[in-house]
Parts: sequence; C-alpha cells; structure tokens
Amino acid sequence: MYINKKEIIKLMLLFIIIAVIAIILLKETLSFHKKVSELDVSLQNILLSAELHEDTVKMMSSVRDYINHFDQEYINDYRRYNAIIVKNQLELYSSVNIFEKQEVEDLIELYKAYSSFVEKEVIPIIGSGNKNDKNISYLNLRHKDFIFDITKKMDTVGVSGKREISAYFQNTLINNSLKVTAMLLSLIMILVMFILVIYRIIKSFFMRNIYLEKLVENMKNPIMVVDKKGVLTDINKPARDMFGISADVLLNRNISEIPALFPHLQSITQPLNAVILQGQALSNHNITYLHSGLRLKLVVDYYPVFVYNRIFGAVMAAERAGKQKDKNVLLDTLEAERKRTSIEIHDWIGRHMSAMIHSLDYILRLEMEKTSDQLQNNLHALRAHCQNAAIEMRGIMNDIHPYLIDRVGLISALESYISNFERINNIKVYVMYQDRSLKVKKENEIIIYRIIQEALTNVTKHSKSTEVDINFTVSSESMKIEVADNGGYLEDFIAGNGLWGMKERAGLIGGEIDFRSKGHGFSVTLNVPVISGGLQDA
Repeated sequence: MYINKKEIIKLMLLFIIIAVIAIILLKETLSFHKKVSELDVSLQNILLSAELHEDTVKMMSSVRDYINHFDQEYINDYRRYNAIIVKNQLELYSSVNIFEKQEVEDLIELYKAYSSFVEKEVIPIIGSGNKNDKNISYLNLRHKDFIFDITKKMDTVGVSGKREISAYFQNTLINNSLKVTAMLLSLIMILVMFILVIYRIIKSFFMRNIYLEKLVENMKNPIMVVDKKGVLTDINKPARDMFGISADVLLNRNISEIPALFPHLQSITQPLNAVILQGQALSNHNITYLHSGLRLKLVVDYYPVFVYNRIFGAVMAAERAGKQKDKNVLLDTLEAERKRTSIEIHDWIGRHMSAMIHSLDYILRLEMEKTSDQLQNNLHALRAHCQNAAIEMRGIMNDIHPYLIDRVGLISALESYISNFERINNIKVYVMYQDRSLKVKKENEIIIYRIIQEALTNVTKHSKSTEVDINFTVSSESMKIEVADNGGYLEDFIAGNGLWGMKERAGLIGGEIDFRSKGHGFSVTLNVPVISGGLQDA
C-alpha cells in the first residue's frame, strides 16, 4: 500500500493551523466577553453619574430656595438628597477603575465642603434670624461658586466615563469583530484546503493501491509497476509465469538491486529508471530474454505514470515478438480480404449496375416517342435509383478497401473519402500537407488511412463538430498527423474500443498515438516513422 507522504505532511500542517486558529478564536471570544462585562460596568457608572448629577441639582436647588425663602421644608429636602448622593458617591467610587478614582475623590471632597458650607453657614445664619441683604447676598454668592465647581467636576467624571465607553466600543466591538471575521475567513479557507487534501489523499490511495492494482492483475500481458523511487510495487501473474519468479521474492525491492539478485531480469527492468527520470515513454523496445535455457524475443513498452501531473512511477508491459508479427499478419490478411471483396463487388455487381444504367439510357434515347409519359417518368426514376445505388456501392467499396490508395496514394484516397464524408455528415474537413507524396512505407498507408477514418467516425459519434482539420507535418525522422475538431466534447473523455483499436494499429507500424481533449474540441495525434531518402517503398 502506498500513501503520499507529502500529502500527509500537508494534512498535518493544515490540522495544526486549524487548531491554532481555533485556540486564538476561543481566546478572542473569552476576551470579548470580558470586555463586554467591563463595558457593562462602565455603562452602569454612567447611569449612576447621571443619577448623581440629577440628585445634586435637586439638592442645590433646595439650598438655594432655603436661602431665598427661609422655608424649613427645603432643608429637609436637602438632607434627603444629600443622603442619597453620599450613598451613590461611595458606590461610584468602588466601581470605577484606578485612573478615575482620583476624579471621584475630588468630587467627594467638593461635596463635603458644600455640606460644611450648608451646615455651618447657611443653616445657622438663616436660623438665627440674621436675614439682612448682606448675609443673603454672601450666601448666594458662595452657593453659586459651589454650583460652578461641582458641576464642572461632575462633567469631568461624566466625560471620562463616556471616553472609556468609546474606547471600549472601539477595542471591543470593532477591533475584535475585524479580528474574528478575518480568522473565521482564514479558518473557512483552510478547512476547504483541508477537505481538498483529504479528497486528494483518498483518491490517490484508491487509484494507486486499488484501481491500479486490480488493473495490473487483470491484464493478460506481463506487467511490472515501480514507484518513483524505483521500488517494485506490483507484478502480475503473466509476468511471474514468464520470468519464473514469485511476487514475494521480487516485491518491495529496488530495481537497482535486481542485476545482482536476478541477472536475467536486468535487461527487462533497466529502462524503467530512464523512463522515471525523463518522464517519457519507451515503446516497441526489442529484448532477447534468456533464462534457464529459455530464449524469448520480447517487445516491451515502458510508460511513465503521472498522478496530479507528478511522476508516480513507471509501468512495464511485455509481449512475445511473435504476437506482434501475428497481429501484422492478421491485419494484412484482413486488408487483403477486404480488397478482394471490394474487387468482386466492382467486377460483378458494379458491372451489372453499369449495364442496367446504359440499357435504360438506350431505351430513353431511342424509344422515347413510342412510350407513354407515365412510362417515361418511371424509366427516369428507375435510372435515378440505379445511379444512386451505383454511387452508394462505390462508397461501400471505398469503406471496405480504398482502391485509390493502391493507385495514387494516401492523400488522394483520403480526399475521395472526405468528399463523401462531408456530403453525408455536413461536416467540413480541411486537409493540409506539404507534399502529396508521403515518406512512409506503402504497406503502412492503409493503416494510417484506417486510423484517420476511425478518428472521423468518432467525430460524428461523439461531438457536435462543424469543422475538422487534418494536418500532415513531416520531419527528418517522423511524420505527425493531427486530426482536430471543434466539437467541444460534452462528456468526459473515456478511451473506448475505437481509440484502443487506433492505438493497436499505430503500434503495428512503430507509431505512437495521443488522444487529447482540448477547450475547443478533441484531437488525435499520430506519429509514425518515415523512410530515409524521401521516397516511398514500392
């Protein structure tokens, strides 16, 4: 079983980050509640200050009225309000913070001085009956001074409380809200990343350890799989049987150990290192396998395996060289039979169809005046049916075996097929090439033709294309043929029997084929070797 260590490290780091953010959020939440409690105390202090201010105004109004009206009831009101004010002063002093206590202490001292003024001057002077204008003016003047000083000090205490609430509001509601919002957004983003990493790990695990394992085991060809470090992770039964070795002995060993332990496998496993380092496939690699008197000619393919655009390892797929030859023989036999059938259709059915058309032309030309209009119309209709049947027959013959390919080459045969393809499917096909005479073997032209034919058939089946481009590009060593449409495939690309058939045909002529879904459509790219000298084989 293989698990990507880098993904696990990412998962652990994300988990640590999530835990840290969660702890900070918890701390900020507790801090928020603490500051809200402090804010509540400040609000209570402001209410208490307001009540103290109101009671002070009433108390001082009572004293002023006593000075001017000499009514004993005003003194009773003064003493009642004074008792309430003393109680509220003590409560306010005990609840404010250390920085505001001095202000409250100064206010209390002012209240004490004012009470002394009332008890020792106002009440004795008014009570003694010495109520002359001079004394009344003096008392009113002193009283106004006390009103000014106490009001000013009370305003100072009130402003301080309001400033504290404003600071608490700024720090608690705004700053904390911004911090918590930023951390929540970060937490959500990291949680999304956390989920994506878990998904990648699970998907990677299933792909690498279950899907790939089952795929390898069910393959009929001998298969070996190595990871990116060169450690052999899987070998299927056909490979174990061919190489005469058990899985227990070979698995979890690095391919660098194999030459010393299993010399007969060196030529088989050695190319895997190059494939992993270069990230490129090595196809149709011919190897002679020798072991215990057994001599096998093998054709081996090596493919890099990518997961999330990163090299995961490499796969080796082998088969006996005879099987490759058998495929060529089978394909040659099939094409020969197709060609024979096409010739027979042309020689027998085509000849009779031609005779029928010529006979109808003769009747319509020479016996026109002797036949009725209805019969003439029927004969014309019959001739049209015969002509259409001949055209359809030539199309069928061309599908069975493109006779033009033997006479004038691949490009002309393709143009003939494309003309019929465009008429039937209403899809425009553009063929671009540098030279009509292609530098490929004559016997390989029919295989290239069949691959292009299958690619065009797939366009009609799986896309909504209106145009197809077929581009031939010849270099010194190979020829690239790209068939690209503008259909914008609706479903996800899945390699079916048709695409696998194209891949098999390409392998028979030493070529490689690539299928790619692009933004505008789908492309099939075939690379085949060219012959030296620039001329076709006869």
